[in-house]
Amino acid sequence: MAVGNDKLCEFCHRSEKSFEVYEGSNLKTLWCDTKDGAVVNSLGCTGACLFWCIHQIRNPPYLEAMGHFDNEWSISDDVCSSLERICDGINETGYALLSNMIFPHFRTFAMTLEGWVYEAWFRWEHAFEFCRLQDFPCDFLNVRRFWAILTALKEGIENLPYVCVTVAGRQTEDGTFRVVATRMSGAIISDRTVSRTMSVLDFKQGIDHQLMLPMRVASDFNIYTKAAFLSYYGEWFAASKWRSACALPIANDIRFLTVDGMELGSDLDAGFLADFL
Repeated sequence: MAVGNDKLCEFCHRSEKSFEVYEGSNLKTLWCDTKDGAVVNSLGCTGACLFWCIHQIRNPPYLEAMGHFDNEWSISDDVCSSLERICDGINETGYALLSNMIFPHFRTFAMTLEGWVYEAWFRWEHAFEFCRLQDFPCDFLNVRRFWAILTALKEGIENLPYVCVTVAGRQTEDGTFRVVATRMSGAIISDRTVSRTMSVLDFKQGIDHQLMLPMRVASDFNIYTKAAFLSYYGEWFAASKWRSACALPIANDIRFLTVDGMELGSDLDAGFLADFL
């Protein structure tokens, strides 16, 4: 695909030229209208679009440590517009990507996309403590738009509801324990027979696995099902590619409650599950 083409994506209106920022990356699929990747927002964009957004986040024009403004800092109207479109209506899959995908800009330590959003937001907030918005030596209207986008991303991450799992159990005739775990919607996550000596922690880890989205992030930063991996890579390579792809838990904060409303917190992890049900 020619990067010099000015064709706009039908969903987020981003130009192919936008992907010049991916120099050196392993991005293959550039368009969110590829139809075979899971969408991450209400528009229909895929993971590559959201990943592109995070690449646009940069330090503020004023850096206190340097003691001066960065006169070369700029962000265009087109980039701001694409950021606004893509970041509007991010769904559960999109936030799972933000929470679990490692940002490849950092070679010496690991940081999720979500972590980079937080770090950048606090740097911007700190910069505003030392100067007024209109003092920035660049188009302050786009600075204001960029700050609003970054703030909306941070607030969206903060306002994600936690996942609540209700755990109910009863002893069976053979002395084992039947345990049923459900989400608040009533959907059954797990219904199985376990040993009376199963620990709370072991049970939680099994449920965590059940709360994975049935998709993973490929090397093009888009999100595909296992069937799509098999179709693309073939039977010989699909299994190893699937194992190395980034898995997506639907939530980082999963709370386990008994039917009586008691939370199975981390302080109970070493105890026997059967003793609390």
